[in-house]
Amino acid sequence: MQSLNDLYDQILAHRHTKSNKAFKKTKTGRQLIASIVRGLNTYSRSNDEEGSKVVYRISIDQGQRSLDWRKYPNVTDSQSIKLILDPMVDLGWLERTKGDYGHRISDIFFAPEGSPLRVQWSFKRLNYTSPKVVINFNTKRDERDGGYRSPDIDKMQSPRFKIQLQNHYIPQIEDLSTLVNSHSYNLLFTDYQFRRGFVGGIEHCGGRLQANYQLLSEEKRLGILIDNQAVSEIDVVSCGLVLLHSLAEQPLPHVDDLYSLVESSLTRKELKHLITSLCNSKNHVASKNWSTKFKADKKLGAIVAKTNYKQFCNSLLSAFPWLEKFLTETDDLALKTQWLESEAIIKSMFTVLEAGHGCLSVHESLIVPKETEGLAMVAMTKAFEEVAGVTPKLVSKSL
Repeated sequence: MQSLNDLYDQILAHRHTKSNKAFKKTKTGRQLIASIVRGLNTYSRSNDEEGSKVVYRISIDQGQRSLDWRKYPNVTDSQSIKLILDPMVDLGWLERTKGDYGHRISDIFFAPEGSPLRVQWSFKRLNYTSPKVVINFNTKRDERDGGYRSPDIDKMQSPRFKIQLQNHYIPQIEDLSTLVNSHSYNLLFTDYQFRRGFVGGIEHCGGRLQANYQLLSEEKRLGILIDNQAVSEIDVVSCGLVLLHSLAEQPLPHVDDLYSLVESSLTRKELKHLITSLCNSKNHVASKNWSTKFKADKKLGAIVAKTNYKQFCNSLLSAFPWLEKFLTETDDLALKTQWLESEAIIKSMFTVLEAGHGCLSVHESLIVPKETEGLAMVAMTKAFEEVAGVTPKLVSKSL
């Protein structure tokens, strides 16, 4: 604690603010400093030859990476992070670096040789279990000010959401996880505890199911055994565009694949990624060319380099003429489509599980034993009809 307080004193002396309140030591400040130091001294690369070699690198973001060992209950915005990190950078304790995630997703820092943050403190790990429902703050980094992203913060204690969480969402996830864990899976994970992740609120604010196994590749997912049975993965064809039609109250075209309506030389995977990005961007309607953000993106940059902006948008609007007006008038489109998707998938999972069959899900798909494929398809179709008012086309994959 004395070493922590010494660091805190030096940080306070280098804060760039005229606010007297900002110079006070707080419990939250101590938590952040200790968390950063712990992250720097425990993070290691899995492919390092020495295995456990500490690289003194840490990321500060809204996800679950280096600082996932605990939450920050009193941090409400990125300024709280900035007041701690900026002085550390000024003092030479941290250097901001570019990494795999880099500018777009997280802020990555490295503690150089001689930094007092390279310490061997004795940490007491808190007994922390991730909440079953997480409502993240929808904070954005102000690049002009060099602001940092806030860490992963939940609103579990907010009176605004407390009753809904206790009466519906938390029991829902507990019941779903209990049913899923009543079956066996040939994976390394021992507990299939699901979570739901929302942004800024609950209804129409995301809500996708989250679980560790979802990071597996499609090939590995198809190799899963549920109750010692081979599986099928049932997916909604063109799910994003299907749900856009639902939100816009537009009839679905009678085609097998909605993406086939857009004339383009891009592969289907590239086309899907580009359309999804366009629909989640507010700049494309008034633009005359691909945005700088699109060009700088590692994946999008290579895609837009192959396409003419005007020609592509004309092709897209030729296929879906209602789309331009709808995108202009609709906010938080990605969260709204994820909400419909998550509600339909959870409903269909309960149908399969309550019928006595094992079941996993990845976003808009279900993973079920092959013999349960027919039941699962009926459940998914009915769920999407009830939740989104659309009848989706389904495709099944298996090894």
